[in-house]
Amino acid sequence: MNDRPEVREVFSSFRICEVPLTYTIAGGEGKSVSEVIIMDHKEPSVINLP
Repeated sequence: MNDRPEVREVFSSFRICEVPLTYTIAGGEGKSVSEVIIMDHKEPSVINLP
């Protein structure tokens, strides 16, 4: 999901991990953005998450 204050507020009781990304369109200059992964309180099964 997009890293927005509203998203963080709605899912504040969950574990939130930020993921930095770079979006590009048609080979143009990239735009740095941040997405979030929202998880329950269980340990993730994927070990390479921040």
